[in-house]
Amino acid sequence: MLVQDFISDIHSVTAEFKDTFGHLTPAQMNYKPNSSVWSVAQNIEHLIKVNDSYLPTFDAIEAGTNKLTFFGKFKWWQKMCGNMILKSVEPTREKKIGTFPIWQPAMSDSSENILDEFEAHQQGLCAVIDRNKVHIENGVAIASPANANITYTAAKALDIIVTHERRHLQQAKEMLSLIDAYEQSKA
Repeated sequence: MLVQDFISDIHSVTAEFKDTFGHLTPAQMNYKPNSSVWSVAQNIEHLIKVNDSYLPTFDAIEAGTNKLTFFGKFKWWQKMCGNMILKSVEPTREKKIGTFPIWQPAMSDSSENILDEFEAHQQGLCAVIDRNKVHIENGVAIASPANANITYTAAKALDIIVTHERRHLQQAKEMLSLIDAYEQSKA
C-alpha cells in the first residue's frame, strides 16, 4: 500500500469516529457499564496514546537516527513480528488482549473535547507520515514503541495503526447500545 492510502484510511477512520460519536454528550462519551470495559472516550484516548508513541520513531527516521537491535535488522524477523502484531489488533477481537501500561487510558473521565483532540492528533500523525513518505515506501524498518526487540517495516506499522484504529472504532460502537440502554433505564 502507498503512504497516501494509509493517510486516506486514517482520515476515513477519523471521520467515522466523528460521525458515529459526535452527537454524544460528555457523560455518554465517558459512560461504561463496569470497570472491565472502556468507554468511547477511553478507546479514543488509547488510540491517541498508541499513535503518539510512534512519533519519536518517525522523528528518528526523518533525522536519520533510527536504530534497530541486532535481530531487528533481519527481514524475516521484521516480517514475522509485523504479521504477529497486525493479527493481534484485527477488529474481529476474537480474544481480548491487554495493552501495555504506557497505552492505558486514564481511569477518570476524558476531556469533553476528546473527538476534536483525536481529529487534531490524526492530522498531525498524517503530516509526520507524509514527511517520511520516501523512507516508508523504501521499506525502512522500525522498532515497536513498546519493545525495541519487536521490529517491522514502517509501512507495516501504518497498517497496524489503521487496523488498530478500526478495532477500537468497532469496540467503541459496541458501547452505543449500552449507552442507549442506560439512558432508557434513567428515563
